[in-house]
Amino acid sequence: MKYINPYKIFNGSFIPDWLERRTEITPGAKLVYGRLARFAGKDGKCNPPLELMAECLGTNPRQIIRHIKELTNANLIESKRNGRGKPNDYFFIYHDWMTFRSDKSSLVEMPDLSPVEVTNGHFLYKEEENHLRESIKKDVDSEGIDPSPSLNKIVTDKDFEDRWQKYPMKDGKKEARRHWNASVKTPSDLLKFDKAFENYLSHLAANPWKPPKNGKTFFNNWLDWLEWNEPVKTKPKMFIPKVGQPDPYGEIVTAVYAGNAYKTQSGAQYTCKNGKYQLYKEGYYE
Repeated sequence: MKYINPYKIFNGSFIPDWLERRTEITPGAKLVYGRLARFAGKDGKCNPPLELMAECLGTNPRQIIRHIKELTNANLIESKRNGRGKPNDYFFIYHDWMTFRSDKSSLVEMPDLSPVEVTNGHFLYKEEENHLRESIKKDVDSEGIDPSPSLNKIVTDKDFEDRWQKYPMKDGKKEARRHWNASVKTPSDLLKFDKAFENYLSHLAANPWKPPKNGKTFFNNWLDWLEWNEPVKTKPKMFIPKVGQPDPYGEIVTAVYAGNAYKTQSGAQYTCKNGKYQLYKEGYYE
């Protein structure tokens, strides 16, 4: 059995202390609140699809609907419809629970609730921001990848959309998104994906005759390209015929003539034209 030290090694949803302590809210609803908060942008709202929420929390959309209704009834969030087939908008409501009693006689204010904005439109509390920065740096340093461009990033749907738009064969977007959600969960994963993506695009540029993979295929197998090194192409060495040695076709050379022309044991005669050996027959080349 192996043990781990969980101190500052995980990333994930953030459930505030004031909510964790509430016995009025079920554990499932608390998890939904934390996940919604992670999706929230700088305008204070979020609109993740129910299917995505269910996948993130390892449950089903029906359970997510039940927990969202519980949070709405508790006046912790507000849900607004956007029309049929579109995910709802969710807004976070200030609640008296955001202060708590440390004893029976005094009201103690929660720590500073003002969030720190990060570059992709998400908010983090100061302590969580520092935690995230340290864990990202530790993770990416161990992989030997430069962390500087993404220390402030959290993986979002926009990250997927940006990369999907750059992919040359946009086929199977739904499956590609599912593979993305399963394999790109942390800023370190995002850095690795970008490196693999760059390697694959470079491979396509070096081999223009190759058609790109379907989008769903690449997003499923992108790790195969993480350590890819494009083979160095070298020109084949010029064949010099020698009696008794096999030629490029596997036939034994029986005679050599001027200009490196030669004859094989089968009676075929070859001559060099434009750097290539071609069969000589009745005065013309085949």
